[in-house]
Amino acid sequence: MKNKNQKIVIILIIIIIVALVFIIGSKPAQSTKQTEEANVTLENGIQVINMTESANGYSPNSFTIKKGIPVRLAVEAQDPYSCASVLIIPQYKIREFLKPGANTINFTPQETGPIKFACSMGMYTGTLNVID
Repeated sequence: MKNKNQKIVIILIIIIIVALVFIIGSKPAQSTKQTEEANVTLENGIQVINMTESANGYSPNSFTIKKGIPVRLAVEAQDPYSCASVLIIPQYKIREFLKPGANTINFTPQETGPIKFACSMGMYTGTLNVID
């Protein structure tokens, strides 16, 4: 009987630990939302997105923008020899070879929904979430 009670206690502890990991792991999603908004500004009627390219991909890599308002994607390229140095936005037929330093990509989102972007090999990705 004692062994059975010990097994139940161990299972309950494992369930509590898994629940805590799940709860703690879900909190960054809230801060990501704050980051998305902080990296998109409206300047002279243009949505300006600031993003960095490095050997680790794009940072941040998720943004919320508005439909019908021109976008200036300002990419600070830090690693010209990584896969991420080629930025592709298939939906808008954009393929930009990023040079070291400041790069600008301009387009206007015409539909709501996600616009996916990626490096040339699809290893590093991101999303522009277009809303009304």
